Amino acid sequence: MATIASINTNFTATTANFEKGSKRVEKMAAAMGSRIGSNLAAVIPGFGQLVSATAIGFLVKRAADAFKRQFDQLGALSDASVNLGVAVDQLQSLRFGASQAGVGAEELDKAIGKMSDTIADAADGDVKEAKDAVEALGLFAANLVRLRPDEQLHKVSEALANVGNTSRRIQLARDIFGRSGVNLIAFLQGGSKGLDEANKAFRELGGTLTDVDVAAADNAGDAIDRVGVAFDNLGNQLGGIRRLPV
Repeated sequence: MATIASINTNFTATTANFEKGSKRVEKMAAAMGSRIGSNLAAVIPGFGQLVSATAIGFLVKRAADAFKRQFDQLGALSDASVNLGVAVDQLQSLRFGASQAGVGAEELDKAIGKMSDTIADAADGDVKEAKDAVEALGLFAANLVRLRPDEQLHKVSEALANVGNTSRRIQLARDIFGRSGVNLIAFLQGGSKGLDEANKAFRELGGTLTDVDVAAADNAGDAIDRVGVAFDNLGNQLGGIRRLPV
């Protein structure tokens, strides 16, 4: 049985090959449609073969749709990575660690975004609540704002872990992360070391993807879209043939 690691090792090559193959299928479907249009009178007597071609096209499109759903998920991961300013592999690792504490990907992403905004507001000095929250953790917003969000999270988690009073820790988590802060307490309780351990555990599973991998998946997803359009066009032409009088 293939492991996650072995699958991941060949991911970029596989998606590249899929894209090439899907382009061939796309051209085949387009060529078939062209032949149907130019040889309509000859096609109608062989309608049984035409139906078989339609069935094959339907199966190919269904398979392409299944792949597309997987690639769409990777596309969403890539979008989140760009929006948050966190590398794909780091975001995957953080999501994995958060999931072990019962925190979903969407909730974590929102919390990271809120944390970045809080730190930026504190650094600007325009929002007193943000400035007070960062200072209460013993951190300097002017230094934090220069870091990547995943690095900021390490600093904030370490500072929160050192807050002895539970009620105070919960309040500060809310001030930094917003409403999701309470749910992140368990995830962040190990501090920076805890985040490093979660990252190590995730990488040992062999599931980490890079920005290159996700870009390859995005290209493959685009190719699948073209395959779908090609077979939709073919289906429309076949549908027109069925409506012709015999």
